[in-house]
Amino acid sequence: MATEEESDKSKEKPQLNPEVKSEEKPVYKFPHQVLMQRNGKNDSDVDADTKEYINDFNDFLKHVKMTKASAEKKGNKWELPETKKNKLLRLSKSICKSLQLSLNKELYKEQDKINKINEEKELERKKKEFLMKKRIEARRRVQSDIEENKLKQQQLSLEEKKKEEEEEDTYGFWF
Repeated sequence: MATEEESDKSKEKPQLNPEVKSEEKPVYKFPHQVLMQRNGKNDSDVDADTKEYINDFNDFLKHVKMTKASAEKKGNKWELPETKKNKLLRLSKSICKSLQLSLNKELYKEQDKINKINEEKELERKKKEFLMKKRIEARRRVQSDIEENKLKQQQLSLEEKKKEEEEEDTYGFWF
């Protein structure tokens, strides 16, 4: 039984070979790439102005990569010059600004939609409130009219009774 448990444990733990290390190059991201990733945007999801900025950036980055590949092919050690690095950052920042503007426009559009919906709901609520007040006023008017009619009828009936009594009194008096 002990051998079965040991064999089960060995199946559960994968064997790691410390000598084998993966040599992956670190992935460097520019500011616009981080911003796009945070907002779930792709190059195809952005507006035309931002696409132009992205194309400019990609063209310059391609130029830098080709220069690097050429230098490494010749056997020279290559480092990114500060001027090219600054230009890449400037291009990336211009993409960020354009992207932020388009995101703000989308946000304002969503805010406007929400505001319109809220205004419509408020207007609908006010209409219902107004109609309820009108109905209540109409009911009160009808009830007051009914009461007035009843009072008038009662007064008329009282007056008729008085007239009848007076008539009866006069008839009885003459006889």
